[in-house]
Amino acid sequence: MSLELSMGLVVGFTLLGIASGVPIGYIFGIGCLIFMVMIGDVDYITRLVPDSFKMLQGFAFLALPLYMMVGSLMLTTSLTSRLFDFLYIILGKARAAFGGALVSFVAVFGAITGSASATIGAIGPLVIPEGAKYGYHKEYTTGLVACASLVAMLIPPSLSMIVFGVAGHLSIPLLFLATAIPGLLSAIFFIGLNFFLTRRGGLTRVEQPPVTSDTKKELTSGGRREVWGKAGAAWPVLVLPAIILGGIYSGIFTPTEAAVVAVVWIMLYKLVASAVSAIIRKSISLFGTGLNDLARGFLEAAKPIGAIGTICFFMFALSRAFIFAGIPAMILRVLTTAIPTPGLFLLSVNVLLLLMGMIMDDMSCCILAGVILLPVANHFGINPFHFGAIVGVNTGLGNLTPPVAPNLYLAAGVGNVPVKLFPPNRYVKTVLYLLLFGQLIVLILTTYIPQVSLFLPNLWLGTR
Repeated sequence: MSLELSMGLVVGFTLLGIASGVPIGYIFGIGCLIFMVMIGDVDYITRLVPDSFKMLQGFAFLALPLYMMVGSLMLTTSLTSRLFDFLYIILGKARAAFGGALVSFVAVFGAITGSASATIGAIGPLVIPEGAKYGYHKEYTTGLVACASLVAMLIPPSLSMIVFGVAGHLSIPLLFLATAIPGLLSAIFFIGLNFFLTRRGGLTRVEQPPVTSDTKKELTSGGRREVWGKAGAAWPVLVLPAIILGGIYSGIFTPTEAAVVAVVWIMLYKLVASAVSAIIRKSISLFGTGLNDLARGFLEAAKPIGAIGTICFFMFALSRAFIFAGIPAMILRVLTTAIPTPGLFLLSVNVLLLLMGMIMDDMSCCILAGVILLPVANHFGINPFHFGAIVGVNTGLGNLTPPVAPNLYLAAGVGNVPVKLFPPNRYVKTVLYLLLFGQLIVLILTTYIPQVSLFLPNLWLGTR
């Protein structure tokens, strides 16, 4: 059977499987088997399996489950709530400050974990109920959490860039730097839009929160004591971004080793803090509670790590099958014939990546982009790290765009709000506003102003 027809059957099966609700990892696994049968080389499957396992066991890919573990441990050891309390007290008690604190919280959390789904799962249950206390409608707060999670995808260390780097054989630290400025721009846009929307009040407001002495409190000596108290409680998590990013870019350790250091740091802090509490209060049960929190963190991280590992394994197998059959070379011929200029290619690839993000998760998109689209980008003379930043921004945008929109529905489930597309409810309207007037602008800037993504990589390379 022809290569084009085989590829068409795999794409059709993938779309049908997604529409039927079959887990995405199994869809790609069965699709890989169908593809190999169609091209008449079933024996090659015996090489695909060990090759895919080898990629999963690679040192660089090991960073992905470790950073997911960091996020889970932060949640079970209550470090996430301490971080939010500190950021909120720093930004002030104004109504718009809650949304600003939320986005800032996500940025710092992303600088530790790098995962959008982990951010929604960890931060959503913490901040969504709090929003009502400051006059935020529950659906608006949930929408803000969903969109702010895109910041966590882009602020280094980015899990999607780890996967893209492994698939495309690129430097992961440089990919981290390429998405840093787009991530900061996303945070700035979301904070600004939140300020504008809260001033208008129609979309965000549920009721005017009662004015209390806390609301009116300024940064007096008592306020300063509160700031120092919150900072003292949050210091273990505040130093983590400096340890992770400082260690990576000073050359002390690799991204994977940085993840190990972060896990060990949280474990040591919790064990020492629990032991000191047990001694002071003369209760050994407090130390046992600390051990239980750590164990719960590891157990809760196991399920998403297993799910991501399954998806990546089958995606690696499918991508290797595509390479074996010459799919990247075929797509390169077709696209270079149909698209004459790099600018038109970037426009086309943005549309394609958005469509891919609408029907599959960001990890799968990054693997396919790294294997199939990166060679085409190289042909057009597009810097691979610039292209990686485009992939990172775009797949995050697609993950919040129906019909599949995994992060849109994940946030709705965490916030216990409905998703109504026609007509859109307050939750969907919030997401649309933030994406259209925030993330879409960041995507355009990242795509057509290369220095947005290349300034930091070039700066770092220039200092080495």
